[in-house]
Amino acid sequence: MIFIPGNVPSSKNAQQPVKVGGRYIILPKKSVQSYRKNTADYWKLYKDDFKNSILGKGPPYRIAFQFIRKSRHKFDYINPLQTIQDEMAKHGWLEDDNADELLPILLPYKYDKENPGVIISVV
Repeated sequence: MIFIPGNVPSSKNAQQPVKVGGRYIILPKKSVQSYRKNTADYWKLYKDDFKNSILGKGPPYRIAFQFIRKSRHKFDYINPLQTIQDEMAKHGWLEDDNADELLPILLPYKYDKENPGVIISVV
């Protein structure tokens, strides 16, 4: 079991067009940029633990995710899950976050205003 702290934002609904050199590009909103910056060390710290937990298991890896939310604001599981899967691929936990590599299992979310985050477990 790995715990990544921080209220996980939605990368899907968190994009903004920014004008750069006369053209527009799409960048993540500040909430996503901040989350990625604040959690980068955790992704690096737990990479080997995760890699060891999938040894001997073949893809698609069955991975359980439990979100601990900071507020009781309604959310769709898929949106923060996409953020987490993107970070797993970006930091080398998985080759890619496609369906051939990963079979996500969603556990019921919890609420903890003081300690939000996501628990990641290989099943």
